[in-house]
Amino acid sequence: MEVNRWVRYRKSDLSLSHAALGWREQGKAMSRQTCAALAERLDDDDLEALAFSDVLWDRIVSIEPVGVEPVYDLTVGELHNFCVDDIVTHNSGAIEQEADIVAFLYRDDYYNKETADPGVTELILAKHRNGRTGTIKLMFQPEYTKFVAYAESARYATP
Repeated sequence: MEVNRWVRYRKSDLSLSHAALGWREQGKAMSRQTCAALAERLDDDDLEALAFSDVLWDRIVSIEPVGVEPVYDLTVGELHNFCVDDIVTHNSGAIEQEADIVAFLYRDDYYNKETADPGVTELILAKHRNGRTGTIKLMFQPEYTKFVAYAESARYATP
């Protein structure tokens, strides 16, 4: 019903009658079609976004328990770093939630001295709000503390 309240506010703000607007609130949820028509009549970008959104119009029909499972709070007492599968992580759920990009660097030769690809680094784009995610191969040049575009090792000069 928030949408109805917003339309009432906009209708009043523009001094429109029910007839001029072509809508009268009847105490029920507004359809997408009506919302789109009102967005056009009121020249309202927010209403237009709501009219074509797939997320905001889904109704929760029921919530049913399925049993008890262990859960972990985002707040960890005195220790804020923890180890999962030999990876030290920081409890920073809010940072990832707010971030536009979440990226990781992985160098196999850092963990595995016998790797077949020394110096190869993976830039893992785990989250990107405005673009694609995926893995990009880079070459690490430790003598310069620098990452460069990946190419076959024969193309790189040895230090």
